[in-house]
Amino acid sequence: ILSVVDARSPGWSKFSTAIKHQDVASQRWRTMSDDVQLMASRKKRVVTEKARKNQEVGETPTEMRQPTLLEKVLIGGFMIGGTTAMEYASGYLGAYVLGTIVGIPGVAYSKEGMRIGERFRNMNARSTNWAKTWAPISAVFGGSDAATRIIRGNKQDQWNTIISSAAAGAYFSRAGGPVAMMRGAAMYGGFTYVLNSAFKPRQFQYKEEIVEF
Repeated sequence: ILSVVDARSPGWSKFSTAIKHQDVASQRWRTMSDDVQLMASRKKRVVTEKARKNQEVGETPTEMRQPTLLEKVLIGGFMIGGTTAMEYASGYLGAYVLGTIVGIPGVAYSKEGMRIGERFRNMNARSTNWAKTWAPISAVFGGSDAATRIIRGNKQDQWNTIISSAAAGAYFSRAGGPVAMMRGAAMYGGFTYVLNSAFKPRQFQYKEEIVEF
């Protein structure tokens, strides 16, 4: 039948030749795909074997270099200094904004008959005084919290807040001398400890029970 078709259709020979070439190309593609899969499986097997050997000898695939003591000190000092500076700036800005909000009624309604410029100057002086008072306290609290966390190995719990509160209490009482500073640290630290103990979140324990239907 094919010979008859070939005889009757001049383009059949070209079509059959194209089909044969397509079959050859498909066979080559399948061979290449099988080779790629074989190479991937071999590579995966080699990697698995290396990982197993490293695990047997107690080694990790990639060992990271541990920082030296000097590097730890430099990094910790940079973090403490940066945190203290940010806390100082945030405390200054927050206190100034709060003083401005509190002073707005005095600017709008003044019974002393002062001019508007004097009212704004008084409000600015009050806000600046508040900012200068609260900025160091915020810096002491935030800086001591960062220092405590870094010294304790980046451990974050209630003791960081308690120690930073004690440092802030000592700063509050600095005008009374060392004894007053120790008293202020004990008072503020103890008060923070009591608050954390009273409002400590409870840990729920779940118990699984089998329910029969």
